Amino acid sequence: MSSKHPSASSLPLSSLRQLEGLPDRQRRLLLRAGLGLSLGGASLLTACGGGDNNDGGSGPDAGGGTPAGTPAQVSSFALAVLPDTQFYSRYATTDENLQFQRKYGSTPYVAQTKWIADNAAALRIPFTIHLGDVVDQQGKPLQWQVADSAMKVLESAKMPYSILAGNHDVISDVDYVDASSQSANTDAQRNLAKEPYLQAFPTTRAQQQSTFGGRDPSGFHEYHVVNVDGNAFMVLSMSWRASDAAIAWARGVLAKHPTLPTILATHQLLNIAADGVSPLEVPYGLMLWDKLIRDNDQIFMTLNGHYHGGAHLTKTNDFGNAVEEMVVDYQMAYMGGNGLMRLYEFDLTNNKIKVMSFSPWVTQKPTDTLNEFDVAVLSDANHQFEISIDFKKRFARFNPNFAQPAAGNAPINERAKAALLTHFTEPAPSVKKAAADPSDYPVVASTVAHWRFFGGTEGGVVPVGQVIQDETGANPIARQPLAQGGAAQEGDLTWSSDHHYLSAAPGSVRFSNSVNSPLRMSAFATDVTAPLNGLSFSAGSLLQGPDGAPMPDLVLEPFFRVHDSRYVLYWPCSTPAEAKARRERLALEERERLALQARTVDAVAPGEQQPESDHGFAGEGIETGLNKGHRWRHATAWFSYRLNDPKREGRLLRLAFSALDDGRRFSVWVNDRRLADLTLRADEATDRAPGAEIYSRDFPLPEDWPRAADGAVRVRLVAEPGSIAGGIYDLRLLRATAPAH
Repeated sequence: MSSKHPSASSLPLSSLRQLEGLPDRQRRLLLRAGLGLSLGGASLLTACGGGDNNDGGSGPDAGGGTPAGTPAQVSSFALAVLPDTQFYSRYATTDENLQFQRKYGSTPYVAQTKWIADNAAALRIPFTIHLGDVVDQQGKPLQWQVADSAMKVLESAKMPYSILAGNHDVISDVDYVDASSQSANTDAQRNLAKEPYLQAFPTTRAQQQSTFGGRDPSGFHEYHVVNVDGNAFMVLSMSWRASDAAIAWARGVLAKHPTLPTILATHQLLNIAADGVSPLEVPYGLMLWDKLIRDNDQIFMTLNGHYHGGAHLTKTNDFGNAVEEMVVDYQMAYMGGNGLMRLYEFDLTNNKIKVMSFSPWVTQKPTDTLNEFDVAVLSDANHQFEISIDFKKRFARFNPNFAQPAAGNAPINERAKAALLTHFTEPAPSVKKAAADPSDYPVVASTVAHWRFFGGTEGGVVPVGQVIQDETGANPIARQPLAQGGAAQEGDLTWSSDHHYLSAAPGSVRFSNSVNSPLRMSAFATDVTAPLNGLSFSAGSLLQGPDGAPMPDLVLEPFFRVHDSRYVLYWPCSTPAEAKARRERLALEERERLALQARTVDAVAPGEQQPESDHGFAGEGIETGLNKGHRWRHATAWFSYRLNDPKREGRLLRLAFSALDDGRRFSVWVNDRRLADLTLRADEATDRAPGAEIYSRDFPLPEDWPRAADGAVRVRLVAEPGSIAGGIYDLRLLRATAPAH
């Protein structure tokens, strides 16, 4: 092959000057890669390829027409992929104190889209795929504004993209469990006029993309046709919880374009196993495999986010061909993902898909803010890898005319990596040394308690009463008796050799069978007389009065003395005027709380173990969870409580719901009589207050309603077929008015 790449001596003077001052290694790296990339906003080289005449020309690859060190030309293009951007949208808002801007002077979301826009031409990036969870809290308009601004960077650069809604982007984000789940919480049950995602990214906005092919009737799912080097590919983007109608629409799109190799992008499909490496299939992904992927040979690759980390699974479809499934999501990494994204290079010359995970934001952070977590290019096998795929053979059944263009560009990922690392030196990682033995750990004189869970036989039961010594000798703990009326078993708590690779403790204990089941719990506790239980913690000079004068030290009272009550304290920053308004609002809320308490005959805190136990909780298909600090209870079958009303004062039943459960259908029964049939509506919350999520309904109880001899009221919620009863966030029996004092 004759060389048509510029040598260093033939480069424009302006380009050479940009190389001045760089270390020799980085300068050679750039010239080898033949960069035509943006470095700090300036275009470096205008041609692909190139060699460094000072990098030795006598090696085995010297001579023969291609300059030494110059990579062989290929025919390739790349797709940019944006995994879950939810925390980038959230923590760049004034609601969250502009955390990124205050510390770094920039934001990761815009850094990602600007990098794509700046380098699309040089790196042959014709298209970008967003994998959903655009925002973290769909009811927060400021988060949508951040996302809007970031995606407009691509739009202004005429860079087409696909986008889809993740679970955080929709009002009702209930997960798929089994086939019956398709009757609720899909796009078919949403109030489309209320969905913020469709307001921020409507069909009219998607239509402005040059690649846009169409959207389904709900507006949540879309497809694009990407033309590159004489070939056409399709990207089919399916939002969270696609309905059967949406899947039928997708099948219709594939049938309408029978020759297009297709990438299916969706928010949820493949998970990562507990080892953090292996792929793990989930029910929703298996449903999509059966209903959409396996018998559509065009789908050769899937991409999804939702689950933190990365994994790759190759499956075989009904035609005997491979389907490459990949999950990527960095939301739980440092800084909510630290700007990490992916580049998928499709090397048609060498028949490979080359995957690169990197952060364009890390390289622009101020140097004095960097630490060992600021890695610009990930190198481990789950985040930088290659997939062998004979493109022409893989597509031959449905597209026998798929072309293999002539080689004409230097490998893309190599050039991208070189550009990212040119002006950036990654901070040295801290030295991590495994413990020499079980006693090799820091001993701190002020330690008040230190429990270490090891010493039993692998898999052996930790018996009730088993004592775990406190290294200080003051506060041993012991396994507590199995809860009365609960379902916990001794075998739910066992010894394990699992431990962190840097931990001095050679083992641990494993809690099993406690997920979503508050009545099946195992626990350790200190003796009530243990010194630890009497401790409080002070925060000196933290508070000041309205006049700015310091107030006495704040004493933080640990809530471990109250069962299952955990807390975190956030201290809002405010001006004196804002503090006054806050105090007035809190005073009003306190008056309302006291007024409600005065009317309350009895109440249950759903999902709280002791209150539920005290109120005779029972149910089938039950689940509980936490939503923004509020516990909830729901069931796929039914659940019930027994409220106490010995004086027969109760006249109203009040239930609290969440706007996230829009569309759920269930009935409410009181003492075995049907009181009401409910269909939850999200607008009941937002109609009461903009952005509100929790709302309540009151149900009058007729005076002649049957009661138990002691006046007890049994409240039972029963799910309609294919739906869910609840979630219930509060349940209380009210008097008609507060009693006179």
